[in-house]
Order: sequence, then C-alpha cells, then structure tokens
Amino acid sequence: MKILDRGYWISQHFYWQSLYHWVRNGIRFNSMTFFSAGNPAINLGGMLSDKKTEFYDILPKDLLPATTVASNYSDAISFIEENGLSFPIILKPNTGLKGMMVEKVYSAEDLKSFFDDTENFDREWLLQEFLDQEREFAVLFYKYPKSGKYDITSFIEKIYPSLIADGVKTYRALIEDYKNPFLVKSFPLKKFAEVLEDIPRKGEKIVLDEIGNYSRGAKFYSLNKDIDQQMVDLYYSQYKGLEGLNFFRIDCKADTLEDVKEGRYKILEVNGMKGEPLHIYDPESTFLGNRKILIEHWSHIEQVTREQSELLEGTPSLMEGIKSWRSLINAFKD
Repeated sequence: MKILDRGYWISQHFYWQSLYHWVRNGIRFNSMTFFSAGNPAINLGGMLSDKKTEFYDILPKDLLPATTVASNYSDAISFIEENGLSFPIILKPNTGLKGMMVEKVYSAEDLKSFFDDTENFDREWLLQEFLDQEREFAVLFYKYPKSGKYDITSFIEKIYPSLIADGVKTYRALIEDYKNPFLVKSFPLKKFAEVLEDIPRKGEKIVLDEIGNYSRGAKFYSLNKDIDQQMVDLYYSQYKGLEGLNFFRIDCKADTLEDVKEGRYKILEVNGMKGEPLHIYDPESTFLGNRKILIEHWSHIEQVTREQSELLEGTPSLMEGIKSWRSLINAFKD
C-alpha cells in the first residue's frame, strides 16, 4: 500500500509545508501568484500547468534530445524517420506531473495503436528521442537575477526499479511478485511482453521501468556531498544566459557521475517553481532535516521572486492561477 511507503509521507510533508509557504509568501507579496515572477519566461513560473515546450524553446539545444509535438501517427513516424531515430521512443504529455502518462513505445505498431486510442486525441503529446545513457540524475539550480548569487541545492541519482532473477521464476512471476507500491506493473509487462513466460538466467539484472519518477517505482539517492564549486560554476555558465529562467530543476541522463558534474549530459525535462529538492526522498533523510531543507528551498524561491519582481510590472491575477491549476488537474483526469 502506498500509504505505508515512507516516500508517500515525505511527499505529503512537502505538499503541506509548501502550502504554508505559498500562503505566507502570497500575503507578503500581496499576490497569490507571486511565484510566477521568479521565472517570467515560463507560464506562471513553471508552478502549475506550464508546457514542457516552453522550457525546450529556450534551453541550450545541444543539451536536448530530438523532440517534437505530435498530434497523429503520420506526423510522428515522419519525425522519427527524418531525424534518424529508432525505437523505443518516448511519448509524454506536454503538461507534465510526476511522470504521469509517460509512455515508452517499442514499435511503429505500438505507436499507431497509441494514436488510434481515442482517449489520446484531446491531449498535446511530445514525441522524444529515447536517451540511452545508463544513469539518470536531477539537479536543482537557482540564480538570483539582481545580486548574482547562484548555487545547486539538490543533486540526486534516480535508481530505476529492478530485480535479480532467481533462475526459477518466469519474467511474469518476477514482475508480479515485485514489491513496490508505486510501480505500475502494466509497463514492465508490456516491456517484456514477448518473453513473459521465459525464465531469465539466475543472477540476471532486470530493469522493470526506465521512467525515473518516484510515482513509477524509482528511488532517489542524494549526491549533495558531490556538489563542488566547479560543478556549480559550470552549471551557471550553461544557464546564466537564460533570461527569465532563474529557479529550475533539470532531470537528465548521463553515463557516469563525472559526466553529469562536468556538463556531459542530455536533458529529459525541466521543472520550474514546482521542482522539488528530490534529496528529501533519500532513505537516510529525516523528517526534521527535511523541514529545514524545505525552509531553505522556499527562502530561495522567495528571494529569486523578490529580485525578479523588481524588474517586472505585476504578476498574473489569482483567477489566472486558478485556471492554470484547473487545467493541470483536468489534464490528468481519467
């Protein structure tokens, strides 16, 4: 049960403490959409129903995988062929939330079936090159627009749900017996559809899902001890020219820890003001320690917003914020 999982309660802690800081800062700034000022290049600062393409349009192109907005099978297959891509590919909503509805598509037949599904017609989908680097990381970065201060406050590795075969059970049995309340087992069952009744060799490592989200069974491990000034300065050099984007978390793939520290990575996606400091989910973290982390997290949001708001004229209305929130909720209704 999810309610018995430690990460579930950490997520609840983050939500309710963040709600307190949101109300508190809303009163301070006399605006309940104050956060939008922190990242004015993105709709509502990337807190609610922002589109992933808003980030992709301004990020350094050499750090991005091949990506397009896909509305039908014909356009999707044309993009794949024109860019020399191969399956698997990734399909995900242009408005994202905790990895929900991200699909790894393994063949042209599956791609056609996806777009033939009438439930997918009303959504705006991104088709994206599947990145085959071995490891996935997340880096939370900020830069103050006036005083010039910058830093990395959270650096983690995402470990995909996996198991070791015992040489006795089939793929199907191993998947069904795997204990993780957040793993959506329909994904690994689809991934291993052709070999479900086979028995993998003893000792073989089987990665069940490759979408690095807690809500899909991944676990997060803090690498904050590996943050050094060289890494911080390098990330600043990569992102200092992005006007109106001051507080964000990049989720990226690289082959080694050294690669991601030295800027040799590819970006999966970016979260703005709603980006969590994911090291709070580390198994060694404590609720008391996380409380301190979240206070610091929101102090940076507050300061970034304060400095950037001095360069702007007003923020979106509360009604615009409510409409954006409703849009986010409606986007993920069944």
